[in-house]
Amino acid sequence: MKGLLIDENLPLPTVLPTTLPIVHSRQSGAQPSDSFLWQHAIAHDLTIVTKDADLSERIQLSGPPPRIVHLRVGNMRRTDFIQWLYKQ
Repeated sequence: MKGLLIDENLPLPTVLPTTLPIVHSRQSGAQPSDSFLWQHAIAHDLTIVTKDADLSERIQLSGPPPRIVHLRVGNMRRTDFIQWLYKQ
């Protein structure tokens, strides 16, 4: 794994406690589709970090790669999400 690809459903900037490069999906285009993110992650050996269940369901059907980190936290305000993220 060469880095993390942060899905658009997570706030920008999302800073994670890692030394890996982090790319936000918005850097790939206005609203990249799940298929685009999937192929981009495979091509660049990235792990997708998302709150979107669609990508988790897709990996169950297709199998890896790419790898998916599915954050199952429900809807919350951006500040609450960031606080939750750093408690982990």
